[in-house]
Order: sequence, then C-alpha cells, then structure tokens
Amino acid sequence: MTFAKKSTFGPRWIAIGLVTIGALFVGWRAGGPWPAISFVVATTVFYTALGKYVDGRRRTSITASGKDISPSVLEQTAARRNMIANFGAFIEEHPLQPTDIYDQGTLPHPKDVLLDAMLLELTRTNDATEQSTLQAGAMLLARFQPGVGPTPLSQLGVDLTKMDGLDPTVLVKMIAANSTAAAWEKFKSAVDAEELSILAKTRAAIDLGKMMPAEKKLQIFGT
Repeated sequence: MTFAKKSTFGPRWIAIGLVTIGALFVGWRAGGPWPAISFVVATTVFYTALGKYVDGRRRTSITASGKDISPSVLEQTAARRNMIANFGAFIEEHPLQPTDIYDQGTLPHPKDVLLDAMLLELTRTNDATEQSTLQAGAMLLARFQPGVGPTPLSQLGVDLTKMDGLDPTVLVKMIAANSTAAAWEKFKSAVDAEELSILAKTRAAIDLGKMMPAEKKLQIFGT
C-alpha cells in the first residue's frame, strides 16, 4: 500500500481541531453572544483545517498491492473522500451563520451518508489532526435538520459576523423583527440532541480504529 502524495499537518493543527470541537459544542450552550463569538472562531479554524484535509485527500492517489484488497474497496474509499471534499467545498462556498439552523436538503449529499463517510474515515485514520477535523465536520451536520425549509432559522435575525459598528437601536429593531425566532427555538432541542449523538458516534469510531489491526483496516478501507 502506497500513497502517491500524503497530506501532512503540523502539531498546531491537532490543537486547532480540538479547539474547534470545543467551541462548537460549548459555545452553542453558553447563551448570550458567546455562541456567535465561539462559532466565528471555530468555523474559521474548521474551514482551514478541513481545507487542508480536502486538498491532501484530493491529491492522494491510492494504489494497492495484495490479492486481499478488492478494487471495489478502493472505489468506496475514494467515493467517501470525494463526498467529504464536496462537503468542505459547500461549507466554504456557503459560510454558516452563527447559531443558525439549516435545512438538511441543502447539503451536497444526504446527511446520513455524509455522517457515515466521516465515521468510516475516523475509523480508518490514525492521524490525530484528520480525526479532529473530521469530528468537527461531523458535528456541523447537526445544524442541518429536516423540515426547516429554504430560509435558515436564526436565533436573533442578525448577521452576527457583521455586528461591529452596528447602531444598537437598529440592532434591537432587527432582533424584534426576526420572524424565525420561534421556529429556531423549536428546532434547537433537536440540534442539541443530535450534537450529543454525533459526538458519541465519532468517539466510538475513533476508539474502534484504535483497536482495529492494520491488516484489517487494509482489507476494509484499502489504506
């Protein structure tokens, strides 16, 4: 098994990935302005880290030797990486608003398929940076829920990334005019519950990968 080109990361990206997960998970529950502040930092970090993962994986060509590795296994691995790459490109092209909730139909692939792809990659890789990046990406999927509709649901109805210098009076009026606040409250409990579920699944996938022998990973993932 060889990689034509291997993606590399510095130690700082390991810490960055962990900070991303913590900011997304803790900031969401902090209330007040903290979800917005933590989200801006976390998503910026996540975009960069996922971009490195996507670029590295897109440049990676898998070649394998050994009769035990089926060509279909390599095709499935490549398909998973392409889906994750598409998700990364989608997030970069459609930056998420802090605390907003989106319709899962806007994702480039079905949410459950994307989550399965990330969980399998979490099991496959032993790279701590890839794991933290994939885990952060999986957590973002909780923000996409069924039945939201074409208009994202906003807690405040304000672009929180552009609040700097905004007149307080104008801000109060914008918040009062928010027509999606009630729906946001309705969906928030589903987001919170799914975040916990996804976090548990990602941890289980990483633990499984630690226990799985390298030979078995080669047969299952082709890498």
